[in-house]
Amino acid sequence: MDNSWNTRPESITVNLLVNGEIVASKEVKADANGNWNYEFTNLPKYDKEGNEIEYTVNENEVKGYISTINGTNIVNTLETTNIAGTKTWSDFDNNWNTRPESITVNLLVNGETVASKEVKADANGNWSYEFTDLPKYDKEGNEIIYTISEDEVKNYTSIVEGYNIINELNELEKTENHNSICKPIISNTELFYTPKTGNENFIGYFIITAIISALGIIIIRRNDN
Repeated sequence: MDNSWNTRPESITVNLLVNGEIVASKEVKADANGNWNYEFTNLPKYDKEGNEIEYTVNENEVKGYISTINGTNIVNTLETTNIAGTKTWSDFDNNWNTRPESITVNLLVNGETVASKEVKADANGNWSYEFTDLPKYDKEGNEIIYTISEDEVKNYTSIVEGYNIINELNELEKTENHNSICKPIISNTELFYTPKTGNENFIGYFIITAIISALGIIIIRRNDN
Protein backbone atom coordinates (compact mmCIF):
# COMPACT_ATOMS: atom_id res chain seq x y z
CA MET A 1 0.00 0.00 0.00
CA ASP A 2 3.14 2.18 0.02
CA ASN A 3 2.23 4.06 3.22
CA SER A 4 -0.91 5.47 1.63
CA TRP A 5 -2.36 6.10 5.10
CA ASN A 6 0.83 7.75 6.43
CA THR A 7 1.10 5.26 9.28
CA ARG A 8 4.84 4.59 9.23
CA PRO A 9 6.86 5.98 12.16
CA GLU A 10 9.81 8.29 11.57
CA SER A 11 12.18 5.66 12.95
CA ILE A 12 12.37 2.14 14.35
CA THR A 13 14.78 0.45 16.77
CA VAL A 14 16.57 -2.75 15.79
CA ASN A 15 18.22 -4.80 18.52
CA LEU A 16 21.16 -7.16 18.16
CA LEU A 17 21.03 -10.22 20.40
CA VAL A 18 23.36 -12.99 21.52
CA ASN A 19 21.79 -15.95 23.31
CA GLY A 20 18.54 -13.95 23.61
CA GLU A 21 20.16 -10.95 25.29
CA ILE A 22 20.44 -7.51 23.69
CA VAL A 23 24.08 -6.53 23.12
CA ALA A 24 23.48 -3.50 20.87
CA SER A 25 20.63 -1.38 19.47
CA LYS A 26 20.37 0.93 16.53
CA GLU A 27 17.83 3.58 15.50
CA VAL A 28 16.90 3.15 11.86
CA LYS A 29 15.32 5.70 9.52
CA ALA A 30 14.45 5.76 5.83
CA ASP A 31 17.21 7.00 3.55
CA ALA A 32 16.77 9.56 0.77
CA ASN A 33 15.29 6.87 -1.49
CA GLY A 34 12.85 5.66 1.13
CA ASN A 35 14.78 2.47 1.92
CA TRP A 36 15.22 1.24 5.48
CA ASN A 37 18.57 -0.46 6.18
CA TYR A 38 20.71 -1.10 9.22
CA GLU A 39 24.14 -2.49 9.96
CA PHE A 40 26.06 -3.51 13.05
CA THR A 41 29.80 -3.40 12.35
CA ASN A 42 33.04 -4.59 13.99
CA LEU A 43 31.32 -7.41 15.87
CA PRO A 44 33.42 -10.24 17.33
CA LYS A 45 33.03 -13.45 15.35
CA TYR A 46 34.02 -15.80 18.20
CA ASP A 47 33.43 -15.83 21.93
CA LYS A 48 36.22 -16.31 24.48
CA GLU A 49 35.87 -20.09 24.25
CA GLY A 50 36.45 -19.89 20.50
CA ASN A 51 32.88 -20.69 19.55
CA GLU A 52 31.34 -18.76 16.68
CA ILE A 53 28.82 -16.29 18.00
CA GLU A 54 25.28 -16.56 16.63
CA TYR A 55 23.73 -13.15 16.31
CA THR A 56 19.98 -12.56 16.00
CA VAL A 57 17.88 -9.44 15.70
CA ASN A 58 14.53 -8.21 16.79
CA GLU A 59 12.69 -4.92 16.69
CA ASN A 60 11.04 -2.78 19.30
CA GLU A 61 7.28 -2.82 18.88
CA VAL A 62 5.94 -0.63 16.10
CA LYS A 63 2.33 0.12 16.96
CA GLY A 64 -0.06 -0.79 14.19
CA TYR A 65 2.36 -3.23 12.54
CA ILE A 66 3.06 -6.94 12.85
CA SER A 67 6.80 -7.62 12.82
CA THR A 68 8.23 -10.71 11.09
CA ILE A 69 11.92 -11.62 11.29
CA ASN A 70 13.49 -13.40 8.31
CA GLY A 71 17.09 -14.03 9.32
CA THR A 72 18.41 -10.52 9.82
CA ASN A 73 15.72 -8.89 7.68
CA ILE A 74 12.56 -7.44 9.19
CA VAL A 75 9.17 -7.24 7.51
CA ASN A 76 6.54 -4.98 9.04
CA THR A 77 2.97 -5.71 7.95
CA LEU A 78 0.33 -3.08 8.59
CA GLU A 79 -2.33 -4.21 11.07
CA THR A 80 -5.64 -3.64 9.33
CA THR A 81 -9.36 -3.63 10.00
CA ASN A 82 -12.54 -3.60 7.90
CA ILE A 83 -15.57 -1.33 8.15
CA ALA A 84 -18.87 -2.71 6.82
CA GLY A 85 -22.51 -1.73 7.00
CA THR A 86 -25.94 -2.01 5.46
CA LYS A 87 -28.34 0.39 3.78
CA THR A 88 -32.04 0.19 4.69
CA TRP A 89 -34.81 2.03 2.85
CA SER A 90 -37.92 3.21 4.67
CA ASP A 91 -40.07 4.07 1.67
CA PHE A 92 -42.94 1.55 1.59
CA ASP A 93 -40.96 -0.91 -0.53
CA ASN A 94 -40.12 1.73 -3.14
CA ASN A 95 -43.81 2.14 -4.02
CA TRP A 96 -43.18 5.28 -6.11
CA ASN A 97 -39.87 4.15 -7.61
CA THR A 98 -38.02 6.94 -5.80
CA ARG A 99 -34.81 5.07 -4.97
CA PRO A 100 -31.69 6.00 -6.94
CA GLU A 101 -29.64 3.41 -8.80
CA SER A 102 -26.71 4.02 -6.47
CA ILE A 103 -25.61 5.95 -3.39
CA THR A 104 -22.20 7.13 -2.17
CA VAL A 105 -20.95 6.19 1.29
CA ASN A 106 -18.01 8.15 2.71
CA LEU A 107 -15.46 6.94 5.25
CA LEU A 108 -14.25 9.64 7.64
CA VAL A 109 -11.44 10.08 10.14
CA ASN A 110 -11.66 13.12 12.42
CA GLY A 111 -14.48 14.47 10.27
CA GLU A 112 -12.50 14.31 7.02
CA THR A 113 -13.32 11.99 4.14
CA VAL A 114 -10.53 9.48 3.53
CA ALA A 115 -12.37 7.13 1.16
CA SER A 116 -15.68 6.87 -0.71
CA LYS A 117 -17.57 3.97 -2.24
CA GLU A 118 -20.42 3.77 -4.71
CA VAL A 119 -23.06 1.33 -3.47
CA LYS A 120 -25.79 -0.43 -5.46
CA ALA A 121 -28.38 -3.08 -4.70
CA ASP A 122 -27.22 -6.66 -5.13
CA ALA A 123 -29.12 -9.35 -7.03
CA ASN A 124 -31.41 -9.83 -4.02
CA GLY A 125 -32.15 -6.12 -3.63
CA ASN A 126 -29.93 -5.74 -0.56
CA TRP A 127 -27.69 -2.71 -0.14
CA SER A 128 -24.38 -3.16 1.69
CA TYR A 129 -20.84 -1.81 1.59
CA GLU A 130 -17.40 -2.58 2.98
CA PHE A 131 -14.10 -0.72 3.27
CA THR A 132 -11.25 -3.22 3.59
CA ASP A 133 -7.58 -3.23 4.61
CA LEU A 134 -7.83 -0.07 6.68
CA PRO A 135 -5.04 0.74 9.14
CA LYS A 136 -6.09 0.05 12.71
CA TYR A 137 -3.65 2.54 14.28
CA ASP A 138 -2.20 5.91 13.28
CA LYS A 139 1.53 6.63 13.23
CA GLU A 140 1.40 7.70 16.90
CA GLY A 141 0.00 4.28 17.79
CA ASN A 142 -3.50 5.50 18.58
CA GLU A 143 -6.42 3.38 17.36
CA ILE A 144 -8.17 5.13 14.49
CA ILE A 145 -11.87 5.88 14.96
CA TYR A 146 -13.75 5.61 11.68
CA THR A 147 -17.16 7.11 11.00
CA ILE A 148 -19.33 7.19 7.88
CA SER A 149 -21.62 9.58 6.08
CA GLU A 150 -23.68 9.50 2.91
CA ASP A 151 -23.95 11.92 0.03
CA GLU A 152 -27.40 13.52 -0.11
CA VAL A 153 -30.10 11.32 -1.63
CA LYS A 154 -32.93 13.35 -3.16
CA ASN A 155 -36.33 12.95 -1.44
CA TYR A 156 -34.79 11.05 1.48
CA THR A 157 -33.53 11.84 4.97
CA SER A 158 -30.40 9.92 5.94
CA ILE A 159 -30.00 8.46 9.44
CA VAL A 160 -26.64 6.95 10.42
CA GLU A 161 -26.61 4.33 13.18
CA GLY A 162 -23.05 3.17 13.76
CA TYR A 163 -21.98 1.91 10.33
CA ASN A 164 -25.53 1.30 9.11
CA ILE A 165 -27.60 3.83 7.15
CA ILE A 166 -31.38 4.24 7.08
CA ASN A 167 -32.99 6.40 4.41
CA GLU A 168 -36.50 7.63 5.19
CA LEU A 169 -38.68 8.91 2.36
CA ASN A 170 -39.67 12.55 2.75
CA GLU A 171 -43.22 13.84 2.08
CA LEU A 172 -43.62 13.52 -1.66
CA GLU A 173 -43.43 16.64 -3.75
CA LYS A 174 -46.13 17.80 -6.17
CA THR A 175 -46.38 15.91 -9.42
CA GLU A 176 -45.98 17.47 -12.84
CA ASN A 177 -49.56 18.78 -13.06
CA HIS A 178 -48.88 20.67 -9.80
CA ASN A 179 -52.29 19.64 -8.50
CA SER A 180 -51.72 16.13 -7.18
CA ILE A 181 -49.81 15.03 -4.14
CA CYS A 182 -49.69 11.58 -2.56
CA LYS A 183 -50.10 11.32 1.19
CA PRO A 184 -50.68 8.28 3.42
CA ILE A 185 -54.09 7.33 4.75
CA ILE A 186 -53.92 4.96 7.72
CA SER A 187 -56.90 2.79 8.66
CA ASN A 188 -57.13 0.52 11.69
CA THR A 189 -55.68 -2.49 9.92
CA GLU A 190 -54.01 -1.38 6.72
CA LEU A 191 -51.89 1.34 5.16
CA PHE A 192 -52.67 2.59 1.69
CA TYR A 193 -52.26 5.75 -0.36
CA THR A 194 -54.66 7.90 -2.30
CA PRO A 195 -54.10 11.07 -4.33
CA LYS A 196 -55.28 14.45 -3.13
CA THR A 197 -56.23 16.32 -6.29
CA GLY A 198 -57.01 19.76 -5.04
CA ASN A 199 -60.69 19.31 -6.16
CA GLU A 200 -61.85 18.27 -2.69
CA ASN A 201 -63.91 21.47 -2.29
CA PHE A 202 -65.71 20.90 -5.57
CA ILE A 203 -66.47 17.28 -4.72
CA GLY A 204 -67.69 18.24 -1.25
CA TYR A 205 -69.91 20.94 -2.73
CA PHE A 206 -71.34 18.45 -5.23
CA ILE A 207 -72.12 15.90 -2.52
CA ILE A 208 -73.77 18.45 -0.25
CA THR A 209 -75.84 19.81 -3.15
CA ALA A 210 -76.96 16.30 -4.05
CA ILE A 211 -78.01 15.56 -0.46
CA ILE A 212 -79.97 18.82 -0.20
CA SER A 213 -81.70 18.16 -3.52
CA ALA A 214 -82.66 14.66 -2.41
CA LEU A 215 -84.08 15.97 0.85
CA GLY A 216 -86.03 18.63 -1.08
CA ILE A 217 -87.60 16.02 -3.32
CA ILE A 218 -88.63 13.93 -0.30
CA ILE A 219 -90.24 16.96 1.39
CA ILE A 220 -92.16 17.94 -1.77
CA ARG A 221 -93.47 14.40 -2.20
CA ARG A 222 -94.66 14.33 1.39
CA ASN A 223 -96.50 17.65 0.89
CA ASP A 224 -98.15 16.24 -2.25
CA ASN A 225 -99.43 13.36 -0.21
